[in-house]
Amino acid sequence: MKHAVLLFALTALALAQQPANAPPVTEAQLVGTWVAVHRSLGGLGSIWEFMPGGTLRMSVGAIVEEPYRVEGHQLILPSGSTRPDAKPMITAIRFEGDYMFQSSPGSAQRREARFKRLTPARPGDPPIVGVWVLDAPAPEANQAALSAEGAGQEAGSRNAAALAEIARNTFHEFTRDGLAKIRVPMRTTAGSYDLSAQTFTLAAPAGDSRAPAKSGIFQLRDGLLVLAQPDDKSEDVYIRAGATLEELKRAGVSYGGKPADFSPARLEKTPR
Repeated sequence: MKHAVLLFALTALALAQQPANAPPVTEAQLVGTWVAVHRSLGGLGSIWEFMPGGTLRMSVGAIVEEPYRVEGHQLILPSGSTRPDAKPMITAIRFEGDYMFQSSPGSAQRREARFKRLTPARPGDPPIVGVWVLDAPAPEANQAALSAEGAGQEAGSRNAAALAEIARNTFHEFTRDGLAKIRVPMRTTAGSYDLSAQTFTLAAPAGDSRAPAKSGIFQLRDGLLVLAQPDDKSEDVYIRAGATLEELKRAGVSYGGKPADFSPARLEKTPR
């Protein structure tokens, strides 16, 4: 009975918040991965993956988009530092079929990290364009984990294993319009959605029997996904993970309340 009352309330709220004559959301419009438009200063936000058949996953993780450039066999990314003398990060890259190999410039091939392509290459695109996941880390990373384990540092070994798992689940995307995207889902919660009522429910956190499931409503507005909980007047806005540079700019992506900087100038020496 309580569940029926909650569903009725959610449906009524969803209908009340929809614009007049708003078309219903179809599964084709909803299915896919959506990332928060507004992230923390460090790039943290939530990632929602809607799947066919009414199931979903929500993860809290890191979401970053930044400019990149390829010059010959080098990948150039912005500096991770704000120091006045900071310089761009430069990585040596090469490609073999559906694999990309990265290493520090001048390193031997035996020190390369290997990434596997997840999306098919399109004719005419540079070889780096697409979505990649780590297939094999550089040997130094494996050696560090083994050293920690061999030294009896149990906590260090667990941390190394956890970091390795996060690295394997990190999505690296390089777009044809010059953006390097990183998506790192870390803490994931399962859920479901009702397409006709435009409502969603997230399961209670694992291991916490006292925590209730969370429910809310969803809408699509101007190509963006808008989520809200019934007891909260605020809304969270999401954009498709595969959005173009212009779409990200139009959505107003921000970090810690500051507009995202997609300028290629970040690939030069950090300005004072």
